[in-house]
Amino acid sequence: MQGVRRKNFKRVRQVVQSRLFAARSTFAGALREIQAAVAELQNVHFAWANPNHMYSLQEYGELQVQTREQKAKPALDSIVDKIQKVLERLCREVQAQAVLYQDSIRNASELEDITGVELFQGGGGRPRPMVVIKQEKLERAANYARVMDELSQLGIFVRLVDYLFVEGVMACAVAGVEGLLALLTVHKQQTDKQAKALFQVFVSFEPKGVAFSPNEAAILNELNANALEGIISVAQGAPRLLFMRGYAHLFEGKPSGLNTLNILRNMPHLTALRAAINQTVIDDFSAAREAVRVGAALEAAQHNCAG
Repeated sequence: MQGVRRKNFKRVRQVVQSRLFAARSTFAGALREIQAAVAELQNVHFAWANPNHMYSLQEYGELQVQTREQKAKPALDSIVDKIQKVLERLCREVQAQAVLYQDSIRNASELEDITGVELFQGGGGRPRPMVVIKQEKLERAANYARVMDELSQLGIFVRLVDYLFVEGVMACAVAGVEGLLALLTVHKQQTDKQAKALFQVFVSFEPKGVAFSPNEAAILNELNANALEGIISVAQGAPRLLFMRGYAHLFEGKPSGLNTLNILRNMPHLTALRAAINQTVIDDFSAAREAVRVGAALEAAQHNCAG
């Protein structure tokens, strides 16, 4: 019974190893290089601001555009370029190996011959043992099957790499939104009394009441239309390896892949973060209006007492 279990385990392990890219020597090295390049996305910021500086609305908006256009997008292009070089090298190696094996046989029947007989023996020396000849034929057929299978797997590997990259890009987008929420709330944390509010807001008293500049609507518009939509735009516009012309021959027809925009739009966590950002701004302005009202009431009371 133990021998049967061991045999079954080895059979399953062989099947798994034959399908997992990380377990296949041809793909494992390239996969590690690509994973290292994808890991660099952790250092790419789709949005950024100094937590120790208060920004005017225009200054903040310009900073976000600059961060996206001059830092985030070039960083994404650089990472994709690294990944693409690894993929191109892998494709060349696998395709060259396939051509070599295809040229080494005259027809498919050669691979079906697993007898221990050599039809052509050169040199007139002693014939080789049948068991050796049979083993060589089995290994040759197995290697041919492996090489042809690896050739057929290139498209799947490109799709996997595209998934890894898109996943990293979406993580950058989520991190950018999380960072924005943190900046908006850090001044409320009692553990960091030196932290400043993100925006400079000026208060003025007018005949119709108190006025804020910029007002609540302007800040909400800046955060939603520029900062948040800008983050999503960078993620959506990131280069897609799956759709690059150089890999089109690996697929039958036009390949389909992850829709970054739809995923981000429908991500519950991102939706909750966006709602929290908007509610934070609303609450801050509500608290500011209340503080002004209380201050005015105290001033009026002091004035009446002095009178």
